[in-house]
Amino acid sequence: MVSLKKAALAVLALGVTGVASAAMYMPPAAAGCTVGNNVTVPCEKKGWSFSADALYVETNNVGPVTSQVTGSNSGSVGTSALNNDLSDFQNDGNWGFELAAAYYFGTGNDLNLNWTHFVHGSDQTTTGSGDFDGYYLSDVLPGGSAINSIYTYVGNNFNAVNLEFGQLVHFGEHVDVRFSAGLQWAQIDESLVQTGTNTSVANASDSSSTTSDFDGIGPRFTIDPSYNFGNGVSLFGDLAAGLLVGSVDTSATETFTNSDGEEKGITTASSNTGNTVVPEAEVKLGIRYTKALAQGDLSAEVGYQAVNYWNAQNLAQFDD
Repeated sequence: MVSLKKAALAVLALGVTGVASAAMYMPPAAAGCTVGNNVTVPCEKKGWSFSADALYVETNNVGPVTSQVTGSNSGSVGTSALNNDLSDFQNDGNWGFELAAAYYFGTGNDLNLNWTHFVHGSDQTTTGSGDFDGYYLSDVLPGGSAINSIYTYVGNNFNAVNLEFGQLVHFGEHVDVRFSAGLQWAQIDESLVQTGTNTSVANASDSSSTTSDFDGIGPRFTIDPSYNFGNGVSLFGDLAAGLLVGSVDTSATETFTNSDGEEKGITTASSNTGNTVVPEAEVKLGIRYTKALAQGDLSAEVGYQAVNYWNAQNLAQFDD
């Protein structure tokens, strides 16, 4: 049995953020923002910010073999050289994006809404001699021909929307920390397609298509510290953790075709996990440059981000 029970994202982020004042009025400084205090909050102000980040994303969501492979029409068979094609599968990286808007008010408060999106697919073909088996394939084709070539495709579709309420706090002259709490909705969809063929037998194939879709919502908390070196340059490192509740819907279809191109059999299966708890963790590290403008600030940043969702996927093979 093979289970893909986590979804991890590694992200290189390139972003630009603009902050504009909503009004020229600035109330008198509160005691909390007096210069010289060790722990302070910003002086009261109002404003908006909008940001767009380009994300170069690599996924890591394919698990290793955990037991013997079970053929769809021929009983159990042991693992073999080509069974490792998913363990060794290398997902290609691709570009995604993050869009965010925030409203600033009070003494360092903000309300932030952001959306992260990524969609991509990766594939590979593994060939060999003798009898080989894919994770989701039979050991032989209709007519008795052995599978000696396996095509594998893994597709990912990821969306996450966060609504956060934040508070910025100054610790001395150089360290700022933003604390926030809110809700996250996440959609993590994965598809796996495998097609087994014999290179000397035209048309005959064993093809499986499996999809696993997670939708969940739950609380999320972040701590975003930064160290200001001066001249607009700062180092930031963000930490986030969430707990999503949702369901994982899995469906699978396997189709056998003979050497004449005729469909000789089809197997389908589906499952729903009901309420599933999915922990989420995120770490981000980077450098930011901020330029003060007449009506606000303009900043650019570059950094690396790792995001992990546990138990968000459950692709299970046919088991006859």
